[in-house]
Parts: sequence; C-alpha cells; structure tokens
Amino acid sequence: DIKPANIMVEKTDDGDILVKILDFGISQLNDKGSKQEKQDRVVGSAPYMSPEQIRGEPLDARSDIYSLGCSIFETLCGEPPFVADDYDDTVAMHLEDDTPLLRDRTDVDMPIEIDAVVQKCMHKEADRRYQNASELIIDLKRIIEDKPLQHALNEQSFLEEQSESQT
Repeated sequence: DIKPANIMVEKTDDGDILVKILDFGISQLNDKGSKQEKQDRVVGSAPYMSPEQIRGEPLDARSDIYSLGCSIFETLCGEPPFVADDYDDTVAMHLEDDTPLLRDRTDVDMPIEIDAVVQKCMHKEADRRYQNASELIIDLKRIIEDKPLQHALNEQSFLEEQSESQT
C-alpha cells in the first residue's frame, strides 16, 4: 500500500537520509479463500492503485512502481494525480485517463525529466513502466547529476515533442 502516508523519511545520527515504508497490512493477506473471492477482493488506496491492482490481476514490483509514481506526483503537487468524488470514478481515472503533467497542476516550472520519470512510473501497461526500483533509481540519480535519462528517455522525447507542438 505505497502512498505518501506510508513513507517515512528520517535523518540518521550520521546525517544520512533513511526512507522507510510502513504499513505492510495488505502485503500480509493470506492465500485462503476461493479464486473468485480473491478476484472480487481489491485491496488498496484508490488514489495510488495501479490498473492491474484495480482489475484484481497478479501484482509485482511494477505495481508498486505505479503507486510510487502517484506518491511522487502528490509530493511535488500536493495532490494525487487522480482524485474524484467517489471510489469508482477515481479508479476509472487510473484505468482510462492520461497521467497529468506536473506543470499542469502547479505554478512551478518542473524539469521535463521529472515529468518523464513520473510518466514512466505510471504507464497503464506494466511492461512500459520501470521494471524494477533499480531502473527508477538510475534515472533519479541521473537527474541529480544533470545527465540524460536512461530508462525514461522515450517519455522525455514524447513530452518534448508535445511541448514543441503546443508552441
């Protein structure tokens, strides 16, 4: 259940930053119950659920990466990317709507590389997301080091093309 409320950041005595993920209640669900009961049971927080989680499909690290993308978006914008008045409308947005751009939700001129990373995290298709946390970390480090993205380069190119066509 990755969401900002379950991510704790603290500074160690050495001055290092330590990030902890809290609340593993959902990951500890047992395997008891029929196949239909498992399919009918969708667990998670609607603003952070991946499309496959909403559909009750098998989950892997890429689903967590989607949720992390939603959390990054909220951290930078102050609100999740998809929020509606009720659960059904919120999950429909995760299934159908394009991920909004950070610059469209804030008055801050966000670097296009950050938008590209969020877009890659939140692809509707798990195969088009970062495949593991290491790939995501590589791109985040490259942003800090002012180097070209490695894994979200296609997303960045697409966003640059969109931006050019709007001017």
